[in-house]
Amino acid sequence: MNLDNDSEEIAELNLAESNSTESDDDIRKSRIKLSIFASIVSKIFGVFLPLVTLPLAAYHLGKSYDAFMVLVNLGGLFTAINLGIGPAVVYKIAKYATSKDEDKERMLLASSFVSAMSSSLIVASIVILIGCFAPIELIFGKSFTPFEYVLRPGVFFLAFIVIMYALQGTAVNMYTGYMEVHKIRFTMAAGYLLSAVLAPLVIITTKSMFWTFVVIMGIPAVLPLTLIYRLLKVDRPYLNQSWKWFSKPEALSIFKGNMLQSVSDFGLMASRQLPVVAIGFIGISTLGAGQAGTFIVWIQTIITVFYMVLGAITPAISHAFQSKDWKWIDTTNRKLWYGIALSGIVGIFLAMLLGPLLLNKLYTARFEVTSVDCLFLALALLSNIFMAWFAALCTSIGMFRQNSMGGIIQGIVALLVFYPASQFNGFITIGICIVCADSARAIYTYLHFLKRRNLEMHDLASPT
Repeated sequence: MNLDNDSEEIAELNLAESNSTESDDDIRKSRIKLSIFASIVSKIFGVFLPLVTLPLAAYHLGKSYDAFMVLVNLGGLFTAINLGIGPAVVYKIAKYATSKDEDKERMLLASSFVSAMSSSLIVASIVILIGCFAPIELIFGKSFTPFEYVLRPGVFFLAFIVIMYALQGTAVNMYTGYMEVHKIRFTMAAGYLLSAVLAPLVIITTKSMFWTFVVIMGIPAVLPLTLIYRLLKVDRPYLNQSWKWFSKPEALSIFKGNMLQSVSDFGLMASRQLPVVAIGFIGISTLGAGQAGTFIVWIQTIITVFYMVLGAITPAISHAFQSKDWKWIDTTNRKLWYGIALSGIVGIFLAMLLGPLLLNKLYTARFEVTSVDCLFLALALLSNIFMAWFAALCTSIGMFRQNSMGGIIQGIVALLVFYPASQFNGFITIGICIVCADSARAIYTYLHFLKRRNLEMHDLASPT
């Protein structure tokens, strides 16, 4: 590890905060470029993981592949419950770092850690109780009862995953607020690479759905724990022993802000993980759930590029908002609009033309993919991208309540369209849920962002 580079990055951030030789805009641009480069590196390994492991799993696991995909999505359901970490921490650390208030940073770290661990332990306990006492047909549906011997141990492992994500999330969100996303991405890349190397060996040698799940979900969850050491011992030693600055009001404030984010995540869960699990209750076979779960992984794999770019831009928007730099925010918003629209048009055409050729070669052992399935994949991606960007605009300027309401609307729409959509195969079912739900949320959040933006611009233009 090159400590000099770490010191230079901290020094650059301090220069930005003190309005020295470089402007805030220059620092934001340099941070974004570095974060995007790190995101590309992480994305290469992140794409490699499902690209290699899922076709192998579909071939070697047989019918248990469907159970594997349902368990992966259930894991996403529990880890999406954001009780003590998240954008509330990012928003506040961006504010405290800008004002160079180290005591406030210590208080935020200690309070967010206590909040995260307390809530994650509660969630993990609930998961363990479900694994111990709930009949498997009540968790996954009657069609999955033949796979109880692997699904139940998987549920117990989910409790471990929940705690790991809470631990790593404390450091991840601090680094995000410091606009040092590249450190997160490089660590993630290492986790993806290690998992991609070990997973094929586990799949081929064991043909075990449970151990495949452990390797694919466990390694990326555990390796980022190294960020905690780096944060406290290398990059910001003044944060060490921050527990002394723990503040109960601050912890409750963080908990409240992230509960609002969890409410907004209800929309994502209702339009993604919940339909995958619900298909097991209404289907006579597990194939539909396997198709829907695979569709979700495709969406997450492809859209990771945008999310990583978004992760690099969002902290910069928070900093720009603190500086009242709406010109930079408007320019960034306009560029992303044009980029998303152009990419969407090209993406729909390429998906329908090339998607079936590629996906059928990879997954021929389990199911067949058509051009219509790929059309819904492209439309779902496009609506997801717009929704994610507009939601990020809201959370980056502290509009958690509006984003939460958007999540509620998204979830309600997904629940309303699920049953009619379930008459189709798993690919189209989940595609319809995502397109309808994400579009509804995108419209709601963007209208509220524009309303807040116009009010801020009016206040800036008004004489003081």
